[in-house]
Amino acid sequence: TPDSDPPDADLPDTGEVRGPLPIDAPLNGRPELLLPGVPAGMAALDDALYAVLDGHLQRWEASGTVDLGEAPGALVTVSRLGAVEVFLFEPGGLYLLGAEGLATSALDVAAVRTLLAPTPEVLVLANDESFWRMTGGQLARFSVAGVDPAAVQRLQAGRWADAPATWFVAEDTIYALHDAARTPAVVAAATLPGVVDGLAPLADGSVWAASAGVVWHFLPEIGQFRPEGLPAGVRGVVSHPQSADVWWRTSQGLWHSREGRFRSVNGLAEVPGSLVVLADGALVYATEAGLMRVPVGRLLSLEAPPQGQVLDGPVSLTVNPSAPDAVARVVWQLDDEAEQPVAGPPWRLTLDPEAIAAGDHLVTVRVHHLDDEILEVTWRFAIAEVPTGPTWRDDVGPLFTAHCAGACHGDRGAAHRLDSSNRWRAEIDAIVSAVSSARMPLGANPLEPAQVALIEAWQAAGMPEE
Repeated sequence: TPDSDPPDADLPDTGEVRGPLPIDAPLNGRPELLLPGVPAGMAALDDALYAVLDGHLQRWEASGTVDLGEAPGALVTVSRLGAVEVFLFEPGGLYLLGAEGLATSALDVAAVRTLLAPTPEVLVLANDESFWRMTGGQLARFSVAGVDPAAVQRLQAGRWADAPATWFVAEDTIYALHDAARTPAVVAAATLPGVVDGLAPLADGSVWAASAGVVWHFLPEIGQFRPEGLPAGVRGVVSHPQSADVWWRTSQGLWHSREGRFRSVNGLAEVPGSLVVLADGALVYATEAGLMRVPVGRLLSLEAPPQGQVLDGPVSLTVNPSAPDAVARVVWQLDDEAEQPVAGPPWRLTLDPEAIAAGDHLVTVRVHHLDDEILEVTWRFAIAEVPTGPTWRDDVGPLFTAHCAGACHGDRGAAHRLDSSNRWRAEIDAIVSAVSSARMPLGANPLEPAQVALIEAWQAAGMPEE
């Protein structure tokens, strides 16, 4: 039996999460009934969705739904070997779909747990004892070093080095099999900090994963899984190999991502059961009434500096709706102030920190569409407190009262009066000279160096009143 030895995992330090990720406007989740009936498993294949509903296997496509006959069990997965669709049912086992409907497969592999055709010519299977590979009508057993087949979760289609690959998870380790020659070879093996709760390989060769409540992203250009930040504990992830859309199950409900930009999903706080993604990126989930479909719909992103940035100069924000032709108007709001229109397209707004009070602030951008749908995205920033110099009221005046007024320079003192800011301004050079040389205060302890520096700073600042 040939073995495939995994290369060493190439992972960064997992103790620190990079992030936060860019966060966009929440997606408006609008579930619609896709197929009625009591569900018993579903799986996507190319542009179709296969599901067992009320005991019958059905195939849904955009053009319509076809009843494929009575199902031998709950649907686990489906793949295509050449022109033949291969189904795995529980407890029915392997079936093929032909012109006359479902037929039992002749493959001599018992208790198959998962299967995948990474290419039209190759079928990979796994049961509790081994991996299997079928090509050219020949079935052969193979193993992966260090992997117990019984621990393998679902085999998934993905890419490696611009070629088809089979990705799978065994407990806390992610593997990729490249079907080179006649023996699949492990080309990637990465161990994450905890049990992997889901894997999402995409057509561009990148892979997303959920482990230990954290988002992990495999970047093919560097060959590493890297942790990313998401403001919600991640519990699972699903995708379709032909779509760029990824759906996440989190402690705060569903999230959606595309091209590394994340957004929460309004209206779907918790979705029970299994999740499936279609080729168009839509999410499908099961209810007692049937299968519900959640289209991706319109998206809204805001090009802006990182959340919470302290502004030290003007900054421009760009509003990017995914359906610009459907936009009626765009408005923005600073904190609780009145809304203001944003001209466009392109829709841009500029913030000038000199016109905004110091402190934390929130920008809210709302895009109103022609059909009355509203998308909203927020961005937090801060304006730093501008350090102010000493003033007569708060600093120099109290210093004069404490050290100079009394019997000398006050309104009843023996020396000439210096009991106003204007009198100090008129004689500031002489005063600075006197206190710097310790000639004043007369007959008392000299001022501390910090107190002299305060008077000098007041002079340098233009001697403000307050």
